[in-house]
Amino acid sequence: MFKPSKWAVVLVALVTVAMLLPACGPKAPKVEDEWGVVVIKPGEKVRLGAAMALSGDLAVLGEDIKYGIDLILEDIPDIKGFPVEIVYEDDMCTGEGGTAVGNKFAADPTILAVVGHM
Repeated sequence: MFKPSKWAVVLVALVTVAMLLPACGPKAPKVEDEWGVVVIKPGEKVRLGAAMALSGDLAVLGEDIKYGIDLILEDIPDIKGFPVEIVYEDDMCTGEGGTAVGNKFAADPTILAVVGHM
């Protein structure tokens, strides 16, 4: 009959404990923040706002920025497995336009972050 050595029994016990410890760990902490927390569920898109001049005298610059963002999305279409969607808005490169677009993005809880404003 096979009789395991004392060290083999200790090793098996340590490996078993090491495998079970992560299951006994604490749950992910509940994050509370007065500004709110963004939770993106698996399969949902990461929505980013992009503000730039898409009309007026500086539209050519805004179109270049938009084209650059589109090129990046062709190479990197997701962030850690979450598909990325860009919401483009025309700020007309004016204070009033920038304020309007900024307020629109701020009022949309699905927008995770904003890039742009020339």
